[in-house]
Amino acid sequence: RYRGGETRWQVFEGLPAGAKAGLWLDGADHFSFAGQRGLPRTLGALGEREAVAVAREPAHHALLARLSTQWWRAMLLGDAAALQAPALGPADRWVIG
Repeated sequence: RYRGGETRWQVFEGLPAGAKAGLWLDGADHFSFAGQRGLPRTLGALGEREAVAVAREPAHHALLARLSTQWWRAMLLGDAAALQAPALGPADRWVIG
């Protein structure tokens, strides 16, 4: 079964420089980025989520909403200051470029 996301980060690093952003949230899983709230730990045929992903989901969703808004402010309004890195955990990453 697939675990981790390093191969996904490698895809981001392989993209040409430009209007791209990469966000790595320690403990997040695919569903953390899907916008669905309150998914159970066991998802039937989809497998089981790590407990850390479920526990951090509210904080991850709040951060994703803030960063998405900041990204659109920067892209649509030319507000470069909107892309400044937010307070992240020690194993999280926010890369613009």
